[in-house]
Amino acid sequence: MFRSNSLHRIPRTVKLGIIVVSLGFLAWPAPMTLAHEHVSGLAGARVEPLRIVSSVQLTQDTVAKATQAGRDAYANILAPYAKITSAAAEKAALARFPGAQCKNVSLHSLRQNLVYLAVLEKGDMRYLAIIDAGNGTTLATREMMLHRHVLRRDMW
Repeated sequence: MFRSNSLHRIPRTVKLGIIVVSLGFLAWPAPMTLAHEHVSGLAGARVEPLRIVSSVQLTQDTVAKATQAGRDAYANILAPYAKITSAAAEKAALARFPGAQCKNVSLHSLRQNLVYLAVLEKGDMRYLAIIDAGNGTTLATREMMLHRHVLRRDMW
């Protein structure tokens, strides 16, 4: 139920980690369609990209508040099932990457497994640690270079 609808509420760095983990640590570049490009639809017909402009425009602050409310609601539903706190998950992640600084720890369900996703930074490296929400063990980690994310973000 939450799998497809909740991804837009997750921060971009965490979302990247979830995608990488879900694909078994394989990151394949996705084809991009720019706003001025035409794409082929059924039977090779050219299809114009969607240009959506609604009569109601929101400020970035309003969108950020709604996104945070969604994250909080998601975490509140999952929190009663967690046996460790986010502070314990952060401690486990920092033990795995000594000297790193923890940027974000959040509770998530990955393939019906309750885990904490911890995003850490050290120098020009960013780390994703997946921590078991039951016993605090580190289930998986991923290293990512920070400058690659900055370059790729412009492509998304």
